[in-house]
Amino acid sequence: MTYDEAFALLRKYNSEPFHITHALTVSNVMRRMADELGYGDEADFWAVVGLLHDLDFERWPEQHCIKGQELMREAGLDESIIRATASHGYGITVDIRPEREMEKVLYATDELTGLIGAVALMRPSKSVSDMEVKSVRKKYKDRKFAAGCSREVIERVIAEVSAEEGVELNIPIGTMLELPRACMVADEIAQHADFFCFGTNDLTQTTFGFSRDDAEAKFIPLYMHKKILKDNPFETIDSAVLELVRMAVEKGRATNPDMHFGVCGEHGGDPKSIKGLFNVADVDYVSCSPYRVPLARLAAAQAKLEAKRNA
Repeated sequence: MTYDEAFALLRKYNSEPFHITHALTVSNVMRRMADELGYGDEADFWAVVGLLHDLDFERWPEQHCIKGQELMREAGLDESIIRATASHGYGITVDIRPEREMEKVLYATDELTGLIGAVALMRPSKSVSDMEVKSVRKKYKDRKFAAGCSREVIERVIAEVSAEEGVELNIPIGTMLELPRACMVADEIAQHADFFCFGTNDLTQTTFGFSRDDAEAKFIPLYMHKKILKDNPFETIDSAVLELVRMAVEKGRATNPDMHFGVCGEHGGDPKSIKGLFNVADVDYVSCSPYRVPLARLAAAQAKLEAKRNA
């Protein structure tokens, strides 16, 4: 069956724009995945399967993946298409287990595209082009949002892939905190993140309200000379910025005790900053440029020993 013939069959039993759009979306994803996984010569077949996978859902939702087989046989479709489309209902309405790689891709793609598409429609752009992973993650956790997209199926796919490949697909997703307000509402953000990484260079700029390039070139040396600033706040973390980090860590950990907290940037290689970040802000790690790693490790060890002695 050609793609055009498949689309005509889809339109025969579906008229709702949502169902047509979903079918086209899954079809496009299937075609792309065929190319990505080395099945380029089967891309049209994958696309047809994606287009017809929900052929029966609009009119016969209670017989989903069952009625569809009947309709496809009446239309004279090949059994390989019928089996593939029906397999995405495994564990829900049919016992046809996804076995071929293409069937497994459809099994995973169907629910995910539905969820991501629903999130996109909530955005002003109505697009995925400016969508952030945290937006999808937040909506994924809200079981009332896009309730028709089965989280159970998504999680089942993850578990099955993990078992088959012998890998753990528990992928942490976190966020950068670089604004004072983000630190103030860290407890809210922590509901949707597995870790925080503080971009303390930008956090310093937004806390002081000036650009690093302008400040270092024009007035920070003068401020240090006149003792207005003890240190360059972009080299050694300022006490106010440190307090924002400390507060965000405390708020985040109160919401999610399993969270991890780190610092990315120049402060992560400065011994004085490291001492405060570990012993005051209580972060778990720092990162810095490669040549500063030995010094950062030494400073982190000294900070931890000092904290242990003072405990």
